[in-house]
Amino acid sequence: MVTSALKSNARVRLKSLGVFVSLVLLAFTTGASAEVVYAPFIEPSGGVTVGTYDGIVSVTVSGLGQALGNLYTDAFYLVPTAQSPVPSHTGIWNLGFGTPFEDAANFIVGGLPAYDPTNIYSFNFNTGYSVPTQLHFGVIDQIYTDNAGAYTIVVTQLAPAVPEASTWAMMILGFAGVGFLAYRRKQNGSALRLA
Repeated sequence: MVTSALKSNARVRLKSLGVFVSLVLLAFTTGASAEVVYAPFIEPSGGVTVGTYDGIVSVTVSGLGQALGNLYTDAFYLVPTAQSPVPSHTGIWNLGFGTPFEDAANFIVGGLPAYDPTNIYSFNFNTGYSVPTQLHFGVIDQIYTDNAGAYTIVVTQLAPAVPEASTWAMMILGFAGVGFLAYRRKQNGSALRLA
């Protein structure tokens, strides 16, 4: 019994390590600045970004962990077993976000992604912050001593939906300039003529 649990724990760690390496490579090959966060299931505080983020970010999360006895979870679903062949989202033992952790599924733009047997999910994520802030990720659980595994999270800041103040200033100056030219033309009597 103990040896099968150790073998299972080793498989989870090896799979998490392989996914971590592939996500690190993904982070360094994307054009945008991406950050990789490692959030072990045994840490109540999870993992935190070094950089600061706000608004909508792109997130790729992978990982498989043991949260309770023989139950395995990925970021959003209990992994199907012979006893329970249908994956289910429970809101506990899943990816958590914030301080304290809340179900990360509540922050996904467009809703919860469908179950993926590779346990890798990519989605846009609404941080809820308007000021750049460090992001906290981890597993939602009450008891961390019986856990194994980790999440590997790649976070990329997306371009803001609202133009920056300097962009607004340039637009306003441009409109004022066009308006001034139209006013001067009207004053001088030269009008645009259509053919």
